[in-house]
Amino acid sequence: MSFVAPFDCIAIVSFSCAGWGMNGEFLEFKIKNDQSILQEMFVHTGACSGNNNVYIPLNAKSGFSGLKKGSSYSFSRQNLYSSFGMSWNRQWSAVCLPI
Repeated sequence: MSFVAPFDCIAIVSFSCAGWGMNGEFLEFKIKNDQSILQEMFVHTGACSGNNNVYIPLNAKSGFSGLKKGSSYSFSRQNLYSSFGMSWNRQWSAVCLPI
C-alpha cells in the first residue's frame, strides 16, 4: 500500500484478509514501512494456527509517526513466523491524524 501524506501526521495502517498458514502451521505477520524511516509507535500482529483450506479472518494494525506533508510512503505485510497458504479479500486502509 502506498499513499501521499496530506499533512504532517501520524498514520494508523491496517491490513486484513481471510487466510490460513502454510501446511497447517502457526502464522504471524505485521505491517512494516518499506522505507524504514518512520518511527513505529505500536504494532498489533495478525496470527492464526494453520488450518489448511479453512479461511480465518486475520488483521494487523500498526501506528507510525513522522509522516511529512506531500511525501509518499509505502507499507507491506511482513511475515514474522511461517508463511501464508492462501488468502483472499485483502484490504489495506490508512488513517492520517494531524500532529
